[in-house]
Order: sequence, then C-alpha cells, then structure tokens
Amino acid sequence: MRSTLRRLARIDGEQGHFHVHNTSSFVGNGGGVPFYGNIYAGRVNAQSWSPPPQKGSGLLMPHRNLWDDAAVQAKIQACPYFALCDQVLWQNMDPSFLDPGLLTVEEHQLMLLFSRAYFDKWRSIHTRPENAGPRLRITYGKTALLREMCEFIGVPHKITRSLVREFLMDDAGLIGMNPDCWDMANLDPANRDHLSGRVLEYAGLSLEHRQTFLLLITQMRRIRIVRKDLGGPEPETLILPYREAPTLYDLYVKLGLEPYSGQIKTYDLVNEHGTALSQTMADEDAFFDFLVTSFYKPNLVDATLGGMADASDLTSRYTLTVEAEGTKQTSVGRWF
Repeated sequence: MRSTLRRLARIDGEQGHFHVHNTSSFVGNGGGVPFYGNIYAGRVNAQSWSPPPQKGSGLLMPHRNLWDDAAVQAKIQACPYFALCDQVLWQNMDPSFLDPGLLTVEEHQLMLLFSRAYFDKWRSIHTRPENAGPRLRITYGKTALLREMCEFIGVPHKITRSLVREFLMDDAGLIGMNPDCWDMANLDPANRDHLSGRVLEYAGLSLEHRQTFLLLITQMRRIRIVRKDLGGPEPETLILPYREAPTLYDLYVKLGLEPYSGQIKTYDLVNEHGTALSQTMADEDAFFDFLVTSFYKPNLVDATLGGMADASDLTSRYTLTVEAEGTKQTSVGRWF
C-alpha cells in the first residue's frame, strides 16, 4: 500500500526513533488507543473479544470461527484497521476485505480514524452482558451525535430512525464518511455504502439534506489553530482540514515548524469530569486523540455551514495554539 504505516508512524530524523509513547489525556481514562499497528490481536481483553463459533455460512466450517484459520489469523495480525478485523470475526465479513488495497493518504487516515471510533463503540458494547442466544452482539453503537446532526439540519425523525434501525448507521462511521473517497478501495459493500455516504440516500434523505449533512461532517474534520509564534500584534487564526495534517509531523511541516518541537499545545480541552486540561502535542498518539475528540465534540450551534474554511468557522470546539517557544527552548537554562 502506498499509504503504509511507515507513512503515519514517522521517524524523527534528529532523534532517530519512533514516537510510540502515549501521553494523551484526551479519550477515556486509558489515554486512548495508539493509531498505528494492529489493536485487535494484541491490545484487547482476551476474555471478551474472542469471537463466538459460527453455525456455518459458506465462509466457515460449522462451529468454528475465523480466528482458528491460520491464514486469516495472520491477515488479522497484519491489518492495522480494527473495524475491518472485527467485522471479519464478528459479522462474517469476507477476510479478503482485510486488505482494502491501495489507499490514498486521506483514505488511510479516515480508515484509521473510523477504526478508532469503532473500537470505542466495540468497547462499550462488549461491557454489556453476553447474549444468551447465538445472534450477533455488534449491531450499532451510540447515535447521539448522528441524531444531533440530523436534528440540526432538519432531517425528519422518521428518516433518522430509519438510518439507525434499518441501515445500522451510528456515530462510529461518521468520522470516516467522505463521498470523495473510497471509489478504488477494496471494501465490503456495507462499509462502502456507509463511508461513501450513499447510506444517506438509501435512507431517504433529500439531496439538500445530504449535501448539508456531508458539509457539516467536512467542517467537523477541521482543526482550529491560533498562531502566537508569528510575532504580529494579534495572533493569526487559521482553519486546517484533517487531510492536510494526517500526522503531527505533517502539521509541524505545514506550519513551517521544527517537527516535535513542543510548540503546539491545547488549553481549552475539558475531560469527562469537567476538568480543564492543558497539554502539549508531544507525540502522534496525542495528536490522533485530539482529532478524534475534536470531531466527536463539535460546536454545532456555531456551525456556519460554509464551504470555505476560514477563521469564522467555529465548528471546532477545541483549539491548537502554536507558541513562540517549544519545550526544548523553554527548558534551556533551567534547574530540574
């Protein structure tokens, strides 16, 4: 794949190592899930993720699961996309879709974001008691954001209910939805319908509602940045789409800064306990968590629904601030 994990797990040329440590406080009490590598085979509770035996479907031998197939297990261990791994084991998706083929950098970023959101959905579902029967436990997750977006743009409640109950759409799929992507990817048809946004048409949304819904998602995938490092009388504010900063390394380069210098910080994040947080974007995990949190906690009340990204777009609730000095400069000459 052109958009390999090496592309999104940059090596710091000066330090000569991967930034694999996780210092994030953004998502949950566990600090979030690293966005590179396989999180299905190695980072999930072995007591609750093991898929149940199937009763035969044409893909499997009866009363066995795909994890018992050594070839499929090897594919799962190599696939970085949690959502695809889980759907193969739990929802009987064909293992061939574990390799979505050649993805663009944007598609790779969106698939990783979707997989991360899917993991949070999975974790919530798997904390519930086991089902007594053999039916699938994973149907759809939380729908609070989806319902809020539909209400905001005026989608009739009947259609919103159809999206959830008939087409199994939930909050997890929103972050990866982009009609400009996925045409060439090797995806299961259900995934393609959701990620491409076609599911909105199938559920009966009008053309105007579909366009507004997708525009709102585009605004939710934007980063609000305040630059205090330019030396002007007033800080400069800019809005940057996620696709222009697939990694923290790319964001530093885009802003003309030394990568991982510690100049990019956030001061306005509030955790689940209502405590204000101040944190430096020290590594890729922290930045990835920020993207996920920013998307799923939008400021819809002030959404402008404008096509161009400018400083008037207040959809992003949280802000990244670029300071004049980073952690390296401020630590010089100090006693520890």
